[in-house]
Amino acid sequence: MWQLKFRNDLRIDDLPFIETAFFAVRAVASERGSSRGNIWNLDDMLRHGNNGLASPSQAHREQQWKSLLSRIEQGNVLLVGSQLHLPSYPAFLFKPDPAKPDGGNWATRDHDVSLQNLLSHVVASNVWRSWTPPAVVATEALPSKTKTDAPRESLRDVTLDVLAENFQHLNGHIAVKNGTRYTLTTDQNMVREGVVQNGRVEEKDLDMSNSYTLTFVKPA
Repeated sequence: MWQLKFRNDLRIDDLPFIETAFFAVRAVASERGSSRGNIWNLDDMLRHGNNGLASPSQAHREQQWKSLLSRIEQGNVLLVGSQLHLPSYPAFLFKPDPAKPDGGNWATRDHDVSLQNLLSHVVASNVWRSWTPPAVVATEALPSKTKTDAPRESLRDVTLDVLAENFQHLNGHIAVKNGTRYTLTTDQNMVREGVVQNGRVEEKDLDMSNSYTLTFVKPA
């Protein structure tokens, strides 16, 4: 599921999944009066800073919504997804660079001063953490090698443990159970379909440069 986070609580692992404020406001507002419950801590965030009333009056509830949407618009609260819930327009891009210790650098997708300041804050607050790009990440791709130049260098193996509710150091999603069908599409447009077995997604010899998209479909 999605979750809302204060900017001071963000981690480097969250960067690929942070929705831009424009789309985040609309996504959160769409939850109003809905029974979908796509944001697991929405009620807690609504109550934060608004006297924490469990059953507020209608007028107070309106104020809670107005306050939360304003904080999201201002960038003080962020909507964060996961590998199973990707942002419509990720706020940050990962730029691969083999010469860098972590394999590249993070950058803002748009020239937004607020996002640039947020990125600096997150990176500075997490200097002690090593970071490995997750399976699904908004990436500014490196120039791809042709098959004639390197027929084997672009082939990769992918193994993901997805049975636990929290995998790849990410939080806030349901467990992916054995028997769940999936479609994996690489950044070189190779498509594989399979089924989760033994709590894993496992594919070999994928034609892939930097990233892939993994989509799960619940069993019938």
